[in-house]
Amino acid sequence: MGALAGCLGGGDGGDGGDGGDGGDGGDGGDGGGGDGGDGGGGETVNISYLSAEAAENSLTTPQFEKSIGRFEDQQGGVSVNLQTGSYGDIKQQIASRVSGGNPPTLAEYGSAGLNLWRNGDVAEHGPFVEESDLYPDSWSEATRATANFRGDFWCAGPMRHSVSSLGIRPKMYSQAGVEDPFEELSTWSGFWEATTAVAEEFPDSFAYEKTGVSTTSR
Repeated sequence: MGALAGCLGGGDGGDGGDGGDGGDGGDGGDGGGGDGGDGGGGETVNISYLSAEAAENSLTTPQFEKSIGRFEDQQGGVSVNLQTGSYGDIKQQIASRVSGGNPPTLAEYGSAGLNLWRNGDVAEHGPFVEESDLYPDSWSEATRATANFRGDFWCAGPMRHSVSSLGIRPKMYSQAGVEDPFEELSTWSGFWEATTAVAEEFPDSFAYEKTGVSTTSR
């Protein structure tokens, strides 16, 4: 099974199709199970693609279908079966199909896919990425960092990133005994300790808030 970390942006649906190459290359790791069994003798290779993003609104589904059609025309001999559902449904389907030995060729699973990769349920993406004419050179630094886990490529990269900022209420942190909030919150461990202190002091209030927007990564 190939994996995408994160979700596809509607406008970049075509990239989802390109990511399918990684999943298709990974079918060998699945022992020819499921979708890879139809690819012999030069016949059409069938790719199943599970996507929640494609069903997010009325505009994304047609865009995904158009992009997949373009991908099929460019590749030749490839047929992509797009299956959509809510994020919760997609996650349940993936877990069920992996457990049953019939994983999809390509799926959006976010960072949870890393656990599948570590368990050997996701094919090694290194050969596909490193032998590609586009990847990883065309990826942003953030995309390369996400797709690489301790020196190994475990997915076809995230399809978009969230550009977020963290807003805090310094006065609440100070009242909870955090002398210098900006300094003590500069590391994750410091943030955890300081925020725990605030939660104990003000159990019914929030001293921080994440804000930001999602942007397509490619």
